[in-house]
Amino acid sequence: MNIFIIIIPSIIVIASIIFTSLQEDEKIVRIGYFPNVNHAPAIVAIYNKSFAKALNEIGYKVEYVRFNSGTEAIQSLMGKNVDITYTGSVPAIIGHIKSEKMIKIIAGASSGGSLFIVRNDLEIDDVKDLANKKIVAPDYGNTQDVSLRSYLIENGLKTKAQGGNVDVLYAHGSETLILLSKNSIDGAWVAEPWATILLKNSNSKVFIDERELWNGSKFATTVIASRDDFITKEREAVERILQVHVDTIRWINEHKVDTAIIVERHIEDVTKKEIASDIIADSLTKLDFTYEPMLDSLSTFARKMYLIGIFNNEPDITDIYYQPLLESILEDDRNGQT
Repeated sequence: MNIFIIIIPSIIVIASIIFTSLQEDEKIVRIGYFPNVNHAPAIVAIYNKSFAKALNEIGYKVEYVRFNSGTEAIQSLMGKNVDITYTGSVPAIIGHIKSEKMIKIIAGASSGGSLFIVRNDLEIDDVKDLANKKIVAPDYGNTQDVSLRSYLIENGLKTKAQGGNVDVLYAHGSETLILLSKNSIDGAWVAEPWATILLKNSNSKVFIDERELWNGSKFATTVIASRDDFITKEREAVERILQVHVDTIRWINEHKVDTAIIVERHIEDVTKKEIASDIIADSLTKLDFTYEPMLDSLSTFARKMYLIGIFNNEPDITDIYYQPLLESILEDDRNGQT
């Protein structure tokens, strides 16, 4: 018998076992986010390698997953393709209910940055003028869509789908700009930076800055969500991510000019399209960044979702916020300053 023939397969088997073992031991945290202004805390932390540094210290690697919609992000979170994601508050609420409360919000991220833009050549000066108009939202069931449709109902109007006379359509970013520029639609309820892009590149005006509709002008536009099982199993990693998130938001609020440069470069790198230098800076003036979860606005969004028919019953979201993580970090910060 040829000993060489016996040894080679044995080496291959051993190498395969070692490689598999290393793969199993490798700890990876997958963080989701969108390449837009509302997700600036994620973009800045990625640029500064803050997530990577914090997680590498405890033996984790980090991977980033970009999304274009909250629906996509929450589905990925539920399917365990990402572990934590920045997302809109409405998709987070939907995920919480659909996952039987497995999806939890662990912090806020941004407030505001959502505007209702209408054509300047039309006489749209009052809510009644929206009758028989075509209005775009980014995606069915996303945060801007819920704000738009609930606003119509609260002001005595209905969409065509509900038997009314306002036609609500769905389109993303550049498609919305094309439609508005060609007068194929009459308005759009969109998030930044697209609100500013529409205003600067089409004959349009602000009909509503959504901040005007909320008490104190604050509402949860973007939040961070995770799963119960990941929070429990990888608590230290989640705490590290949240600490970076808190620190990054504090940095952003003190460095708006630098933030605008970082976000602009990131979006250009992702989209491969140049952005006018003032777009991102102007967008940031319509946003507030905060790690507070803004629970009152989440409850209001839940009621709005019931109002427009996303849920058959008003959803119970009393357990949507997993409080201990953020509170622990903020308490440690307070103790460190005393």
